[in-house]
Amino acid sequence: MKPLLTPYLHNKRIEMVKPYLKGDILDIGCGPADLSELISENQHYTGIEIDKRLVEKLKKRYPQHNFYKKNLEKDDLNIRRKFDTITMIAVIEHLKNPDKVLKQILDLLKDKGTLVITTPTPFGDNVHKIGAMLGLTSKDAVEDHYMLYDYNNMKNLLSEYRFHIKKYHTFICGMNQIFVCKRG
Repeated sequence: MKPLLTPYLHNKRIEMVKPYLKGDILDIGCGPADLSELISENQHYTGIEIDKRLVEKLKKRYPQHNFYKKNLEKDDLNIRRKFDTITMIAVIEHLKNPDKVLKQILDLLKDKGTLVITTPTPFGDNVHKIGAMLGLTSKDAVEDHYMLYDYNNMKNLLSEYRFHIKKYHTFICGMNQIFVCKRG
């Protein structure tokens, strides 16, 4: 059984990303591929996920979309198209080396494309840890957080790859944050 607040947190992140889903979408760390249900028929959706069984289920459930099993720490993405929007929803904090993915995103994002990242704030991570101890949030998810980002260290990381933050705000009482970025 999922912890009580996990579905709420997931849905809130999806809600925050939804306005930025333009054109063809690459959803890195797609999980159940909820974003694929928010796009129109003329948009192309590609999901990346580490769990092989989940990828196989998603391929059967959404045969009109593309799904790839990739370990972001080890595998190259090897996708032969460019995207208008690339999302990383609650993913970057789980990466020991986000540089590998961010470098590849540069080649996968169209010139005027958008990178959208959500991640917990350091404050939110502390609340998440307390919630996990109480069984309200996922213990596994919080234990897998390798790096927590505030605005400044995310800005510094993204600038190394020529991304500029165009929109930023926190949500869920300052516990999560969204970065909407452009290249240039």
